[in-house]
Amino acid sequence: MGQQPARGPVIIHEPVMPPAVAPSPLVLLLHGFNRTQSDTMMRFGITDVVARNEGFVLCVPTGFKVPSDFISPPQLTLAGAPFWNASPACCDVAQLGVDDLTYLTDLIDTLVAGGSVDPRKVYAVGFSSGGFMAYRLLLEQPELFAGVATVAGSVASVDVPPTVASHVLHVHGEDDRVVSPDGGFLFLNLIAHITKYVAVGELINFWNAPAAGNFTFSTPPRLELVSSGTGVTDTNVERYEYNTPGGGSLEFWDVEQWGHLPPPGAGFNDALLGWLFEKRRDGEGTPACIAAPMTTCASDAELGAFEFKNAAGPDQLRLVAEGIPPGTTVHFSYSLQSTTSAPPTSGPCLCLTDKINRITSVSADAFGRVSSDFPKADLDALIGAGSTVYFQSAQNPGSGLEFSNVLVVGNQD
Repeated sequence: MGQQPARGPVIIHEPVMPPAVAPSPLVLLLHGFNRTQSDTMMRFGITDVVARNEGFVLCVPTGFKVPSDFISPPQLTLAGAPFWNASPACCDVAQLGVDDLTYLTDLIDTLVAGGSVDPRKVYAVGFSSGGFMAYRLLLEQPELFAGVATVAGSVASVDVPPTVASHVLHVHGEDDRVVSPDGGFLFLNLIAHITKYVAVGELINFWNAPAAGNFTFSTPPRLELVSSGTGVTDTNVERYEYNTPGGGSLEFWDVEQWGHLPPPGAGFNDALLGWLFEKRRDGEGTPACIAAPMTTCASDAELGAFEFKNAAGPDQLRLVAEGIPPGTTVHFSYSLQSTTSAPPTSGPCLCLTDKINRITSVSADAFGRVSSDFPKADLDALIGAGSTVYFQSAQNPGSGLEFSNVLVVGNQD
């Protein structure tokens, strides 16, 4: 990506080996005010090693810096600090008018266009000023993101609530004195043009606006984010799952007796990445189903495929199942026919019929993904040119056999 004028370099880390699922998820990690890229990666536990080993693309850009000749109020030292111009509440103290929204969306578009990033699995993660910026991105470009997670972020009191539902995770320390959970002004309210940011309660209502009250509220078990491995929980969880056609959700992690920084425990990194990679953009893919006489359907499993080529042309089809509980065994099958059934819990969905042939069984990785290669020669032997074959994956997470959508593949050669 190179170096932008008045910006530092963009750090990009990709998986060490080609991932089981291609292309890969993208995590855009945004630093806080006067924070470095390396410090932000360390505090979130989202490092180059994690990205490379766990199979996602990590992109860590840098904001502009406050000019070195900026005159700060006596109580503050602001000159030279990297920042994001996210909203009237944060954090363009020198009024440079930097267009970070266009810069970051162009960066995402460039990575997606390169072919290594799955456009359905783009995530923004931000801390403090970076959290404000992540929310700005989601507010202005909701179609880009499968999910956004912030620590100590907020929106300006003058911002207009969204009309498009998204997946949002908000993490906030109860004792944060920099970005107070009660709302207020940054920089000790000493920068006249910086407006008020909203309290956490208002922020929850803000992001829940597209659901218009049509959501299911729950309080899942408390989390262990600060002192991982001690058995002592420290974080309350609120979950809002939207019962609307577009889907969407909001989750709030309320960290007790904790201040401004991301929680330091390894459990925070695991929980954060787990939350992110459960999400993809809603409204895409075929509904999941279960073949008769079963009466339940999988809620998340989705099957896709990618064609791998050699010098002579396509030589294998890689089947990819996503949305699987990690560690669950998944069975890949195919058939020459499919039909539509109507399990009472889900409505109509496709199911395999005729002779069902099992290809292989694979365990889902930590991100709920599995893949299986189907040689092109087998496809040619199975059906002739111009014909169709139907693929499906099945899992048994402990509550009965569940099937993915049916993937229809035409043999055009």
